[in-house]
Amino acid sequence: MTTWRRTSATGRALLLTVLLTGLTTFMFLPLLAVRLSAQGLPTGQVGFLVGLLSFSSQGFSLVSGAVVDRLRPRTVLGAGFTLRIAGYLLLGLGLVGPSGPDGRTVLPALLAGIVAVGVGGSLLGLSIKTRLVREAGEAPREMLALRSTFVNVGVVAGPALGAAVYPLGFGWILAACITSHLLLGLYLTARDQQPVQRGGGPARAVESAEAPESPAGARARRRQWVPLLLVGTAYWALYSQLNVVLPITAERLTGSPAAITAVFTVNGVLCVLFQYGLLRHVFGRVSSRTLLVLGFLSFAAAYLVFVPLGGWAALLVFVLPVTLAEMLVSPSLDEQAVKAVSARRTGLALGAMSGAGALGSLLGAGGGGLLLQTLGEGTGTWLVVSSVAALAAATALLLPKGSGTMPETLPTAVLLGPRDTVVTAAESLGLAVVVVADPTQPAPPATDWPVIETPWTTDTTELVARLREFGFTGPVSCFGFGELGSSVCAEVNRELGWTGNPPEALAAFKDKARLRALVGDRAGKPVAHALGRTQAELTAAIERIGLPCVVKPVDGTGSAGVRLLTDREDATCFLREARDSGPYLVEEYLSGPEFSVEAVSVAGRHRIVAVTEKRTTGAPQFVETGHTLPVRLPEAETAAVSALVRATLDATGYRYGPSHTEVILTGDGPRLVESHGRPGGDRISDMQQLALGEDVFALAMAAVFGLPLPAGRERPRVAGIRYVTFDGTLPMPETSTELVASLPGVTEVHITVPVGQLPAPILKSGDRHGFVLAVADTREELEARLDCAVRTLTAKAVAGARA
Repeated sequence: MTTWRRTSATGRALLLTVLLTGLTTFMFLPLLAVRLSAQGLPTGQVGFLVGLLSFSSQGFSLVSGAVVDRLRPRTVLGAGFTLRIAGYLLLGLGLVGPSGPDGRTVLPALLAGIVAVGVGGSLLGLSIKTRLVREAGEAPREMLALRSTFVNVGVVAGPALGAAVYPLGFGWILAACITSHLLLGLYLTARDQQPVQRGGGPARAVESAEAPESPAGARARRRQWVPLLLVGTAYWALYSQLNVVLPITAERLTGSPAAITAVFTVNGVLCVLFQYGLLRHVFGRVSSRTLLVLGFLSFAAAYLVFVPLGGWAALLVFVLPVTLAEMLVSPSLDEQAVKAVSARRTGLALGAMSGAGALGSLLGAGGGGLLLQTLGEGTGTWLVVSSVAALAAATALLLPKGSGTMPETLPTAVLLGPRDTVVTAAESLGLAVVVVADPTQPAPPATDWPVIETPWTTDTTELVARLREFGFTGPVSCFGFGELGSSVCAEVNRELGWTGNPPEALAAFKDKARLRALVGDRAGKPVAHALGRTQAELTAAIERIGLPCVVKPVDGTGSAGVRLLTDREDATCFLREARDSGPYLVEEYLSGPEFSVEAVSVAGRHRIVAVTEKRTTGAPQFVETGHTLPVRLPEAETAAVSALVRATLDATGYRYGPSHTEVILTGDGPRLVESHGRPGGDRISDMQQLALGEDVFALAMAAVFGLPLPAGRERPRVAGIRYVTFDGTLPMPETSTELVASLPGVTEVHITVPVGQLPAPILKSGDRHGFVLAVADTREELEARLDCAVRTLTAKAVAGARA
């Protein structure tokens, strides 16, 4: 599954812990009442003890949530595992110890054991769920669905496993619980060195300043939390009928006490098979509020089934809508909860929902019993239960439609050295802006927003300190859209606990050798490569890869230093010139047309925006001389290229914003050249806006803040850029670009060579002499416009130089 692949090693370990603890818990839980009855305890005491287990877990949830937010994760995990192990040991002591006819001599141990198991389960459950939600960042739904799937595996398989082990003795079940918790506890607490999480997203260690909440913000949160707690309570009240009203009804309808077991088994299997896929693929773009409404209406439909139907048919029809309700409502409640608070309160928010669950279970169990007592098992009972579900659906409509947080201040985009178009994009999304200018660089665009001047390109220490002073109370993230800016903002976001990309992902893009190693064969056939740091290593690398081969600096940009070696003479010349530089990456030569793929990522899900056709100078430097987008490849090639890009981005751990991946279509399919965690250079972002109506900067910021992605153009056009080359033997004259700029479709013309200077040879991207950018309705029209503009510009320059 995609979410599993994107999850960190620690996250996967936590999900497996959910699975294994669920298995042992549901080995133990269904048989506890049976074993207590066999111990000789009265039925009333058995019911009290079983109920105490649930109450200890859910009733302690608010305290557990606060503890999870304040203490180190390994401390909470260790406490949870320790309490559960102690609880199982006390249960074993109570169940095998001496007892009188009424079992009083074992009650103290049983009571202590059950409370310890319940409280330990609360700490474990909330700690793991909170960690997984924070790892998922601003879009936790898929992670919550995946966690729920792992829980349901335990629900389905645990009772069967417990039934198989029970004939050997209940002590064996307790031993399995103790052993699994001991091993898992030692493993997780030993590997988890992460400090307490103070913000959303992975690896957040430092808490930013928090201003007191405004009265308006407090009122907004109350307006969200009141209906949220009401629908949370209603959900568990409705779900508890599966344990109260439904078992009695199922036996009456079928004459079989095993009927309710069949319902639970089918329910669990359906959840395991379909919940994750349903929430990711079918309802991936549906708001959590809508999912709650649909879920509660499914509850209403499920219980209404018993009005016209009876027998096994009623149960089989019932299980489908009730399972749909469970799959939609449970993760949506948690999603609403974590979005309704600041990221540092995630544990408390999830604990509050568990507390609502405890109250709902109590009210539901009592209310269901009262309904059966007063109305019996007829139509009246089902109409009342269905009415509660419909009322819960109506209450869910009071929740905010979007999945974003309800901050008391505007979300804020901190922009590193932005172009004016970047500031405009942030404002179009309704974001507040802080502009960060480098005093050694040209001044940023004029703006009424706050401006910080600090040398962020060389040192982020002062920038981080200045940003802490703002005391932001709403969501904040830092954005940089260049090669350096994207890396710097990743470091700033991690330092301040703001949502963004992990710095390791940006480091992987910059280090070409590391990127190759991370991607491996995940993006199709690997490209043969070798790293050379010294003359000896470079010589060996060229021998290993063979000729022809491409050499490039490991951290180079803009085609600088890229070179094709075709024969021994080329290799000898390169080795002589590279004596004091490096390291270099030596790669096999890929033959075929070259493209770049522009994508945007939202919480690790990558949407392909456009495929761009590239023109280059060819061997030996391969400097780019033009781009055209979008181009349409054959369906099979489009699918293969898209898969390659997504696999590459997954391999690096890239999660948010634009990316630019270069590929070559060879006889062996698409092959990876390199990838970058930023928009494409050479005005490709401008071309996306012109042709597709896709503002890459707005897309990046909307992705991080969980805002709806801006819609593109209904009828895409085609945009292109062509770089011009002037005569290198004639000094550059003073050349007006007004005539070229006035040609049809031309949107920008620029000359980079200073007046009076000889145009230099083009060995890297920075050497290019100028460009023309244009847009048209068709590819043919675009090519004609660009050819005309380039001819006009170069002809004017030649005429001016000879005048």
